[in-house]
Amino acid sequence: MNHSEVKLQAIIKGARAILEKNSFHEAARAIFDCCCELTGAISGYVALLDEQKRENGLLFLEDGGLSCTVSHDLPMPIRGLRAEAYKGQKTVFDNNFMKSA
Repeated sequence: MNHSEVKLQAIIKGARAILEKNSFHEAARAIFDCCCELTGAISGYVALLDEQKRENGLLFLEDGGLSCTVSHDLPMPIRGLRAEAYKGQKTVFDNNFMKSA
């Protein structure tokens, strides 16, 4: 299967999750898992912007088996790449994670 077919299969799998899962959380997790399979990521998180648009509330975090000392209850202020993404309403990325904000 070529890369385009793999991407299309991931989109179909994500669409099925939206239709078949019983909750937003379950559907979000299934889509997250599809994205991890597609990109090879082993960790990440999904968070939702609060009504005041000041911080994200964590929906879930996958640590990839790595130790994480950050409390899941801490607020996630909108800054750095998240701020750029929200302001520009487009995807942003930084391939130098250790120096990203």
